[in-house]
Amino acid sequence: MIGFTGLIDGQVLYKCTKCSCIKPERAHHCSVCQRCISKMDHHCPWVNNCVGENNQKFFVLFTVSE
Repeated sequence: MIGFTGLIDGQVLYKCTKCSCIKPERAHHCSVCQRCISKMDHHCPWVNNCVGENNQKFFVLFTVSE
């Protein structure tokens, strides 16, 4: 059941110790970008960005293109 705050009963919230924001599940803090990235794979210096949930498809296309 969803409560008044929009949380599901028994749902646990995690807070990042480095940037003090609420982290989604499977998120990691990037020391280069100074923010939490959802489903972060790594920070890529070629694109100067973290490869994560929102741009993983574009990163794969970038690496296989000639």
